[in-house]
Amino acid sequence: MKVCIRKRLFNEGYTVEDMRGENILGGLSDYTDPNAPKVIVSKEVKSFECEFEYLYHCILKFMRQEDGVLCTGNIYDPFGTYDSNLEFIAPLKTLEDLQAIVEEYNFAVFNGINRKVNGLEFIL
Repeated sequence: MKVCIRKRLFNEGYTVEDMRGENILGGLSDYTDPNAPKVIVSKEVKSFECEFEYLYHCILKFMRQEDGVLCTGNIYDPFGTYDSNLEFIAPLKTLEDLQAIVEEYNFAVFNGINRKVNGLEFIL
């Protein structure tokens, strides 16, 4: 199983062209896939990705290896003034614990949902 979470909590800068199309400020872009599976068959997490924004853009990845879980991350701001990377090996139990969380909170019901609110920037 591959788990991927993407969440944007604020919008990046817009161009005039963006504001004419679906990215118009205040609009809602909906890319939801109604046919996405809502049940997880596999019980073994092979990789995990999480991407989100709130003041900083964050990307976290966990990848199963023979001796542990390779964890990598990148955090940067949309203005280019801050950029940081991390990498470490975690115990394999990390992915087992993640699997328990995925099951407990029934993440699968959210599979395929992809909506973006094109709100106003917090810096105006």
